[in-house]
Amino acid sequence: MERNFCHICSAKLEQKEEFVWWCPDCDNTLYANPKPCVDMAIFNTKGQLLIAKRGREPNKGKYDLPGGFVDCNETFEDAMFREMKEEIGLDENDVTAPKYVTSFTFVYPFGKEIYLNVVAAFTMRLKNEDRTILAYDDVESVEFRDTETITREELSAPHYLDVINKCIEANTRLS
Repeated sequence: MERNFCHICSAKLEQKEEFVWWCPDCDNTLYANPKPCVDMAIFNTKGQLLIAKRGREPNKGKYDLPGGFVDCNETFEDAMFREMKEEIGLDENDVTAPKYVTSFTFVYPFGKEIYLNVVAAFTMRLKNEDRTILAYDDVESVEFRDTETITREELSAPHYLDVINKCIEANTRLS
């Protein structure tokens, strides 16, 4: 993640630390702060996990958890319920109260930029097993899977299996 020019005066920046740049012309310091995101591990009563196949790049065709970026003036919870509605058509009445599980960071190439994301992962259960769940927005398809059948190779990032395992553990404590 590199920064070349100051967004205030356009002068060439000097890198001071791994994620810190300084402008010698206007004395501005620029930090490469991560973009906040949310992920949702939604389980059914059989203990199966809802996974979403990505319909767009990056990692089109790979699986991950429903979720996305936190918008301005949103809390993690607000973003989670907005993303839930946008990607899979569910709302907060369709799931049990979300429980925070863990957070993680990862590098996310998007368009001509590379973002450093920090993601808060939550777990919850589907209340009504008969509720139809459809893929919307940037999701190609969704399915409930037995967790032991999910492999690292089919996921959008190698760390996702570790996150999923933490969510599985948290889900069993919800029982």
